Amino acid sequence: MSVLFLTFTLSAPRGNDTDRSYSGEPLLFRDYHKTVGTSSYWDDVVRRVADRPYLDPAFARQRKTMHLALLAAWVPILEHLSVLKTDLFEEATGNDQFLFDVNRHCRHRIGVDFSAEVVSRAWHRSKASGATNLSCVVADVRQMPLKDGSVDVIISNSTLDHFVTKHEVFTGLSELKRILKRGGQLIITLDNPWNPFYPALKLLSALHITPYYLGKSLTRKQLIAALQEQGFLVDDVQALSHHPRILMLGYTHIVRKFLPRSADRHLDNVLAMFDRLKQSKIRFATAAFIAIKATRIA
Repeated sequence: MSVLFLTFTLSAPRGNDTDRSYSGEPLLFRDYHKTVGTSSYWDDVVRRVADRPYLDPAFARQRKTMHLALLAAWVPILEHLSVLKTDLFEEATGNDQFLFDVNRHCRHRIGVDFSAEVVSRAWHRSKASGATNLSCVVADVRQMPLKDGSVDVIISNSTLDHFVTKHEVFTGLSELKRILKRGGQLIITLDNPWNPFYPALKLLSALHITPYYLGKSLTRKQLIAALQEQGFLVDDVQALSHHPRILMLGYTHIVRKFLPRSADRHLDNVLAMFDRLKQSKIRFATAAFIAIKATRIA
């Protein structure tokens, strides 16, 4: 099957300001929350980072490897299954994309994103990569143009933690349940609010210093409770990505400047060293992301 680029016009869920446009101009804090829920905001974000990746190549390699390893461990057999990824930002902009590399023997791969610009860029990159059996769809993850119980596996990697309110996070979870088959697998990751650097990242986001808006997230216990309330059985919980993100940004800049020839090898080793914390007792504090595998049982 060829790669498809589909656009759907959906009415916005109640309580959202999705029809407000964003001009790309600097915003006052009080206006920021009214614009991040718009597709035009994310159109502008992807245009700004497209020519200058927001992740260092070492971080991108680590994230791609991390997501593919997690998927291989949690859903090792993907043949003849439909797989949906809940945003296409990585596929549109970064070397951390992994949807193009997910088992090509899947029955179908679907990527959705709120931003038409993101979807368009992801679609063109997928064609260049030779990916087949893939559809790229413009849609709101809170209201998707898919039938009930139509997907076997959903990968939602740090998508729902860009919403302004927790209510929107819960709405997104409910929609993921709706389109997932009974017995289907959900792999979801969210920013970890217990990470000691998380408040600083949120502050940088509020000051418009981060590449994009960081929204509401759930703690590990809150996410488990929310999934169980939706009718999921939580099968496993993992702590991902243990390097201090803010500190590593400065360190990476120094390494790239003064050790250009050995920078990749050095940074890979440093990230691997921090990643050993995933086996420690403090892993749910050092992790940047919480990952959960859950099965729809109701």
